[in-house]
Amino acid sequence: MAKDISQEEKAQVEEVIDEASGKVYLPPCQIACPIGEDIQRTNVMISLLPLDTQEAT
Repeated sequence: MAKDISQEEKAQVEEVIDEASGKVYLPPCQIACPIGEDIQRTNVMISLLPLDTQEAT
């Protein structure tokens, strides 16, 4: 039997915060694309993008 999940729960962003550095990590599908494309990216694709949004565009 499938669990009924509300829209709010579906839209929830799950993040992990590194307590030592305070850095926030998000799953690849929840990271906004810096060049404005509506895509779901993989870890490999994310690693290939420059960190600077101007450079990525």
